Amino acid sequence: MIRSAIHPSGGCRGGLLGLLLILAACDAPADGGPGEWQAERESVDGVEVVRTVSGSIWAEPMELVEEISIGVLDGDEAYMFGRISEVAPDGRGGVYVFDALAPALRHYDAEGRYVRTLGGPGEGPGEYGDAVLGMGRLSDGRLVLRDARNGRFNMYDPDGSPAGQWTLASGLFTNRATYIDTADHIYARILTGPVEPDTPWPIGLLHLSPDGEILDTIPSPPFAGEPTGAGGAMIPSKHWDLHPHGYMVVGVSDRYAVELRNPEGTLRIEKPGDRIQLHPEERAEREALRAYVIEQQGQFMTSEPLPTPRTKPYFRNIYAGEDGTIWVLVHREASPRERRPEDDERDPDGPPLSLWSEPTVFEVFEDDGTFLGEVHVPLRTTLYTYSLDEVWAGRRGEFDEVYLVRMRLEPRG
Repeated sequence: MIRSAIHPSGGCRGGLLGLLLILAACDAPADGGPGEWQAERESVDGVEVVRTVSGSIWAEPMELVEEISIGVLDGDEAYMFGRISEVAPDGRGGVYVFDALAPALRHYDAEGRYVRTLGGPGEGPGEYGDAVLGMGRLSDGRLVLRDARNGRFNMYDPDGSPAGQWTLASGLFTNRATYIDTADHIYARILTGPVEPDTPWPIGLLHLSPDGEILDTIPSPPFAGEPTGAGGAMIPSKHWDLHPHGYMVVGVSDRYAVELRNPEGTLRIEKPGDRIQLHPEERAEREALRAYVIEQQGQFMTSEPLPTPRTKPYFRNIYAGEDGTIWVLVHREASPRERRPEDDERDPDGPPLSLWSEPTVFEVFEDDGTFLGEVHVPLRTTLYTYSLDEVWAGRRGEFDEVYLVRMRLEPRG
């Protein structure tokens, strides 16, 4: 075992973090005072471990604020969204977005102006069903869309015209189901084996070339001590994502340890701390929902969800950003909202009332283990992309209408 301490002093960091990180680092104290990132580094069985001890690079937590908003409550159909399921930046500040209710694949420019609709509903060239499981842009500007209903990938040229398709039949419907790495290789989440009762689903990746040739099947990355039984709300579980350089990022949520399985060597990010207790009323709500789900869907399940524990895992999920940063969606203490009139008007045979919710908070790291700090997400906002320079998200308005928003990081006021 080799151990050393990381204690930044003076100077400013640059690289992919851009001006935001440079300014934040320059504001951090140089004498080890509050707010400065301090960490330990050690080598354990060939794994490089970077363990945050205190502080962060950013002088204070960040929040996401809107730069542009695309959408209307009522008006032009090109700006009305029903259910945004997939989003892909176009590399020029604009965005491609798939609306599953339309269904429609639309392109908007950097100012939020509607450019065109690509393809349309159907089974012909460039057409698609209502279930798209991921899309992304190749380095030459072509767009790749995984059309699950038609069991294929669709390709589109930068001008929106169809540019070919490849067959991919899979019965797995999940989020974060398609990736494109920096070498333009494509990865699709698939089942790599049969689903067995009381065990996690065997989900891995099908690895394809930029031309759709199958190169490999990659199983779910193993992790020491990973759960092997049934899951449920707040039950520790394994989470993984694909880094844009084509390697796995994986962790198990009962410990704050996230491994980057780079072929050149594994790096483990650690951030010790205390796990959060569930409030008794919060746990009671989750138990009521568990009972409802078992009653409604138990006959279709391979295993019933386990009882809700009294302690939350460290994190809820892991995401690798388009810029290589690692976004850990951490658990925080929940709080109840006030009852609304519609709460008393809900279907008595529907899901039980839920009043408790957690804030959405990410802890963000560089892929060398450097802890940048926290990112707080506004209420009623769902992130679709992750990057220090540009984040695309969906936001629900006062009347539950849907907006697509481009967001940037700013120090939290």
